[in-house]
Amino acid sequence: MGGFEQEELRLLEDMTILVVDDDIRNVYGLMNGLEKLNLTVHTARNGYECLELLEKLHSIDAVLLDMNMPEMDGCETIKRIREHPDWNRLPVMVMASPAWIRQGQVQHMDDEATGYVQKPVQISEVISKLLTLL
Repeated sequence: MGGFEQEELRLLEDMTILVVDDDIRNVYGLMNGLEKLNLTVHTARNGYECLELLEKLHSIDAVLLDMNMPEMDGCETIKRIREHPDWNRLPVMVMASPAWIRQGQVQHMDDEATGYVQKPVQISEVISKLLTLL
């Protein structure tokens, strides 16, 4: 897959990722790409569902979190993740629009987010960021 060595990609096998996004196109693209690499992917449509799944599933290795969602946005979601003693070290990668990044909002997330990718999300960028978590 796109410039990655097979050994690198094997490092990601068996990871469990939680994708939190209300845009079904983005969710589908991420699921499709990550499942091809033998990662387990769970999805949530908003921050409330994200927190519910983190409570239920203790096998989540990383969260890909959209910042612009209904009901509970990414800022509030990541805040609650970091306040929880079991999740405060969980890698959370923010997915943000170019406008959100240009406005400098990502800098405000530096203490709480593990990293960020720009939307529309490129699977190769996500893979690269996941590899840095290992």
